[in-house]
Amino acid sequence: MTNSAVRQLVTLDGGTATLVLRYTSVKDKKTNVTKTSKTEIVKSGKELTLQVTDIPNGEVIFKQRFPAPEPHQPADATSGLPTFDTLEACLNDFDCTRRGPLQCEANRTCQDQYAALMCCLKNGQCFSVHLVIKPTTFKCKLPPVIPDFEGVVFSQ
Repeated sequence: MTNSAVRQLVTLDGGTATLVLRYTSVKDKKTNVTKTSKTEIVKSGKELTLQVTDIPNGEVIFKQRFPAPEPHQPADATSGLPTFDTLEACLNDFDCTRRGPLQCEANRTCQDQYAALMCCLKNGQCFSVHLVIKPTTFKCKLPPVIPDFEGVVFSQ
């Protein structure tokens, strides 16, 4: 079950410490054992972590801290002053200037890449934005559907 609010950018309020993204239940047909986990964003101070926890025993089975946000300015900005009218404008600029190499690395390694940026607006507001760049290539989508086997032999 996935939280429908996370299909787009989600704003964490100042007092929010965790945001549940998804609950997952997987049943092993051979052993008849069901594993249930919770995927969430955990905020501690100014740090954000993506975490997956096995619900029955409380064990953290995956933990990835987002990098510290860096100020994001257009490539030609030299003044260091905020230059964006809106948060969307900042994110669009990030997509054009910095997402490419991260997407390339995600597709090369078939591993999610993490980014964090600080978007400051002309009105003085600043936002810390944390992104997960997912692999998009066909080869990265194959491993989950192909079983682990060595090969096939057949006679002609």
